[in-house]
Amino acid sequence: MRFFFIVAMGRSGTHFLSALLQSDPRAVVHHEPSAWDPRLHMLRNVSPDNRALDDALEERFRPLLAAAGDVPIYGETNSLLRFQIDWLRRRFDPTFIHLVRDGRAYVRSVWTRPAYTSYELEGPIVPGNDDPFAERWSSMDRFQRLCWSWRHTNEFIESRVDRPVRFEDLLKDYEVFRTQVLQPTGVEVGQATWEREVKRPSNTSRQYRVKNRLRRWIRGNAIMPEIAPLPPWSDWSSQRKEQFQEICGAMMERYGYTKTE
Repeated sequence: MRFFFIVAMGRSGTHFLSALLQSDPRAVVHHEPSAWDPRLHMLRNVSPDNRALDDALEERFRPLLAAAGDVPIYGETNSLLRFQIDWLRRRFDPTFIHLVRDGRAYVRSVWTRPAYTSYELEGPIVPGNDDPFAERWSSMDRFQRLCWSWRHTNEFIESRVDRPVRFEDLLKDYEVFRTQVLQPTGVEVGQATWEREVKRPSNTSRQYRVKNRLRRWIRGNAIMPEIAPLPPWSDWSSQRKEQFQEICGAMMERYGYTKTE
């Protein structure tokens, strides 16, 4: 069986890609299929060398692989596996793809979600002692922390995966999708299918709000109040543009994003 994992931070297109790649009957492709994933994600972040987590990952994959049967390709497009890259490499020797999204779009997308609020269920990711932002963390506002999370996560992934792919490019050009995703993974998706899915409207934010409210109600957690959306980058204040540029500017440039996009 051939394995691949497309890793990213949340709100970066992994859900869209899984739906698209699932159209190949030769492949089993999942998007965050296990209830274990959020907890294992956070535990690995704080305890990267914990061998007990390796055993938990084996348990996590066992039913998924059994259900996959004898298909030739197994893959996941899963932001919650980004801290599991080292284990995945040892266990499966897979193809990895690092999915990148414009940091400005990421911050806008996650702004209305619980990240770095008191409503975040799984706990926030914070800088380690060797991170240059550790000493400033207590004085950074939520916007700056979201910017940092984009930078930190992509730095972590690119230190382990040398195949960055911009999500925006996959939506614009089938040939880019074919050469940067289909060829490395072995999955086959025709251009007509790609065009249909790219044009299909997506409403994952609304779906998330409904699911999140239901999950909180079941758990007895307080329901997060609605947060006003962050405006487009062109309408950000000068202060926010400067904050974003300071934290994310160098990495944005490295990935080929420009200030005028």
